[in-house]
Amino acid sequence: MSKLLQERLALFQSKGLTRTLSAPSGEDLSSSDYLGFSIDPILKERYLARLQAMPTIGTGASRLLRGNLPLFTETESLLSAFAGRGSSLLFSTGYAANVGLLSAVLRKGDHVFSDALNHASIIDGITLSKANKTIFPHRDYNALAKALEMTKSEDHVKVIVTESIFSMEGTQADLMKLVELSKQYQALLIVDEAHAVGVYGAGLVATQHLNSDVFATVHAAGKALGAAGAWVSGDAFLINYLAHFARSFIFSTAPIPALPLLLQESIRYYQEVGESRANAIRQRARMFREKLSAETLGVVDSPIVPIVIGDNEKAMVVAASLQSVGWDVKAIRPPTVPEGTARLRLTIKWNNSDEMLMRLVADLNAILN
Repeated sequence: MSKLLQERLALFQSKGLTRTLSAPSGEDLSSSDYLGFSIDPILKERYLARLQAMPTIGTGASRLLRGNLPLFTETESLLSAFAGRGSSLLFSTGYAANVGLLSAVLRKGDHVFSDALNHASIIDGITLSKANKTIFPHRDYNALAKALEMTKSEDHVKVIVTESIFSMEGTQADLMKLVELSKQYQALLIVDEAHAVGVYGAGLVATQHLNSDVFATVHAAGKALGAAGAWVSGDAFLINYLAHFARSFIFSTAPIPALPLLLQESIRYYQEVGESRANAIRQRARMFREKLSAETLGVVDSPIVPIVIGDNEKAMVVAASLQSVGWDVKAIRPPTVPEGTARLRLTIKWNNSDEMLMRLVADLNAILN
């Protein structure tokens, strides 16, 4: 059995897909700490001051047993207000939130319609649900409409699921069109806001005034908010439903109290500095795309700038060349992205200066051209 596993890993590595765990080094162009919150000294000071006063460092049980500290419900009320939604439920990770939400809402015989480039956590939640699935080409809403039309006679739960800003492309979903289709075909719409949180307030659903039209939103806190975990927002019925059926919530020990405490401070700090930092990020990302001569996929105001190389080994070589001159850049390869689309995925942060980005443009052009 061990030999079979070794052969499986060797085959994976032979395709140029070797992975390594290494400590961060160089100028950060890989993380999703878009607002610089994870290293902000003011936020750190506020957090540590409150952390010292915490009566417990752990919870010791799931929230349905003894782990539901008042701090969780206080934090969820704050998160709901931030997202402009009625209720929220905190999960330990974004992966747990998507898996728990989708595997709870969908059952065998139901039907889910998922964008082809949705995150692995969405894919795995769908798989666990055992629902019928239709994967439509990335942002191809005509194809989605045709698939919905073909299944309109089905008398089961129907769900459309999408990211708002796609994590490897930097592209945006057309949420207005998705709302239109969800209403036309009586489908529930679920939107993962992971990479929109902080860059666009609580996300694009709220920014575009679509909260009343979207069944559920998923908000990651480990990216622009500089914390960890994620929360699902919707109406009170949804949150009560998840407390009964979301297995990743029910059967997990409640997160340590430090997490909701940090989330409270992150949200409050965002209300002070978040909008100005988000504006700066979007402006810098636009400037960076304009100056970069290499073709990029990111065509909207997002901090994600993918540069598609294609070949796995070539992507590794380009990333290594940039790392050698001080940039923390990683090659993103299958299965994270589709075959033949290995790339550099650059992320623009608030604390990346214009001067630094211009140096990066010069280094990229020298290596790619």
